[in-house]
Amino acid sequence: MLADFVKAIAEMAKSETRFERFAANDGREIVRLPDGTTEYFDRVPDRRRFVTGDVSAFCQMLTTEAESKQRPPMVLVDDEGAVGYFDPEFRDECVMLLLSPSKSLNAIRKFELWHDQKAAVAILRDELWGCCDASLLAAMRSLDFTRRNDGSRTIGHGHESLGKSIEAKVQSRAAELAEFYDFEVPVFAQEPVDAFRVRIHCALDLDGANERVRIVTRGDGLLHAQQRAAKYLRDLIAEGVDESALVVIAGDIARDDVEA
Repeated sequence: MLADFVKAIAEMAKSETRFERFAANDGREIVRLPDGTTEYFDRVPDRRRFVTGDVSAFCQMLTTEAESKQRPPMVLVDDEGAVGYFDPEFRDECVMLLLSPSKSLNAIRKFELWHDQKAAVAILRDELWGCCDASLLAAMRSLDFTRRNDGSRTIGHGHESLGKSIEAKVQSRAAELAEFYDFEVPVFAQEPVDAFRVRIHCALDLDGANERVRIVTRGDGLLHAQQRAAKYLRDLIAEGVDESALVVIAGDIARDDVEA
């Protein structure tokens, strides 16, 4: 009998409980209850998460936010872009600046692997043009791989012995190949920040036996280039926004946390 009573109450509640929801012009939410009365509820706004590839737009959004808040926004910067938090304490709303690495910078990274002559010429001609001494391309086009084999062979009863010495030599018919070269490459692909360039010292390695070449950055050249790029971007953003109304920090950004 008790079970029937509980079931009956549940059926009545299911049939009578009807809510209708509407959005008001002021951002609040109107709920019409089953008895016909209405109530207003404040809506929690969606988190503001903006993404841009334009430094000027990034700075403008932070400037507007700084003018409307007592606490200044905070910006974290690295060599791939920046993230600006509208509230430095509650970092749930932000604008992200995403900058792509230049084709030339990617080519320097790619060139640390061994390439045959044709691939090396293509990289210098298409991806690193204007970033190094033009004579390097001419020298690379005219590489001459020569190999001399001197061997001796002894055959006896049931066995054969082979001896061979290989001498490989690489030279260029166009110009003398240096051991070290400097590359001056843009870090970012987007305008106008593509005007910022860094100089990277590299060594030219030649593999005559396998007819391959590679260009290797010396020491921590790539890391230092990334650090200089982050400092440049930090100064550019600080200049684009009133620095007294902004906290700008150069460091590493955990983008997975920001995009969550």
